[in-house]
Parts: sequence; C-alpha cells; structure tokens
Amino acid sequence: MLIVKRMTTEEFIEYSLFSFENYISETAKSSGRDREKLRSEKIHQIPISPSDNDLWLVASLNGQNVGFVWVQLRPERHEAFGYDIYLEEQFRSRGLGREVMQVCGDIIRQHGIQKIQICVYQNNTVARKLYSSLGFNEIKFRDDLNQYTLELSI
Repeated sequence: MLIVKRMTTEEFIEYSLFSFENYISETAKSSGRDREKLRSEKIHQIPISPSDNDLWLVASLNGQNVGFVWVQLRPERHEAFGYDIYLEEQFRSRGLGREVMQVCGDIIRQHGIQKIQICVYQNNTVARKLYSSLGFNEIKFRDDLNQYTLELSI
C-alpha cells in the first residue's frame, strides 16, 4: 500500500541533501554546464529547514521509502510550485509516480491550492509523458537549461 506523508526531521535532512545533489547533476547534464561550478554557485540553495509553506512529503510502499516530493505552497495566490518529485528508479514505470502525483494533488488541494507548476528537463521524456497524461501543460521553455515549466489547474 502506498502512503504519502510529511517527512520526519531525519528524512528531511537526507532528502534535502539528495534533492540538491540531484538538481546539480540533472542541471549539468541538461545544460552542459560544469557540475562543480554549478554546485559552488548554488550551494547556498540547499534547504536547511523547511519553510512554513514547504511540504516535504515521503512516499512509502509497504513500509519502504520509495521517493519524495517537495512542494512550496503559495497560499496567497492559491498556487504551488513543485520543486522536486523523485521516485527511486526500481519503482518507476509501475504506476507509482502517477499515484504519488494524485495523492499529492489531494494533499495540496486541502491547503486551498488551485494551480501547480513544476519544471522538467527536456531530456526527461518519461516524466514529461507522465505529466502530460496527468493534464499538465507546457507554458514556458528555458533554452539555457533545456527545461520546461508545466502547469496544472487542480
């Protein structure tokens, strides 16, 4: 059974560092920029603690953590931005990503959110296909990062 819940402090520490390193790797791969230079430029962006508007959620399947989601709520605008959506590779292509996204949609709707944006790299065709099937629309493309911004009304 899939469960999506708020992270513990220990999980936050682990996943926020992983999220940062994954962001650096994926940005370097997609943009062709030097990984170490990117890390030094962005090191100040490592989340130290979640803000009041951050939702750090962990997804577990049968008691095993399989991924996480980091969403920043912007309640004054009834919007949210999904900073990171990650599912361990061995759990992909099994419908879990779709299920995690749907559960997270339910959670953020409870906070009065009506629209969410996420970014996805152009070369991440599997994620782009999933997001499209969930109703996300491509609203912007950044040439420097080879990255789409997607939006969904929920």
